[in-house]
Amino acid sequence: MRPTMSAARPTTPTTPSARLAPLMLCSAILGLSALTLVSLSGCVALVAGAVAGAGAYAYSEGKLESTLNAPLDRSYAAARRAISDLEFTETSAKKDALEGVVEARTAGNDTVTITLKALAVEGGDPSKSTTTKCSIRIGTFGDEKKSITILDAIKKGL
Repeated sequence: MRPTMSAARPTTPTTPSARLAPLMLCSAILGLSALTLVSLSGCVALVAGAVAGAGAYAYSEGKLESTLNAPLDRSYAAARRAISDLEFTETSAKKDALEGVVEARTAGNDTVTITLKALAVEGGDPSKSTTTKCSIRIGTFGDEKKSITILDAIKKGL
């Protein structure tokens, strides 16, 4: 007698947990993928003129950065005036020929740090620069809206 060969039938899982295992694995992979995309999408937000008067700025990792069309001395004076106009409490203000730092506290006790750096000009002498890099950070994690408000106040004072 000749053995008969029959097509192997796939076995179907019989327990509910065995039937759900592939679905749960796919859900876990999809969830991790979505989480990765969401975390990467917040890395850098580059906004050009998003808020009236703000001009071009970059907001990344809790810090707003912009270039001011003014030398360091004028930018520093405008930053200190902005702190005063916004009724923040200035806690520290330091400047040399290349950079300045203004620190303050809001009424909610958030720390505000404004860092200004003279940008190098063609001769390589930043003290003769006509533009200044401005960085603004509020608290540990940053606050984009408040940072834009401060940037607007600085630009208004230039």
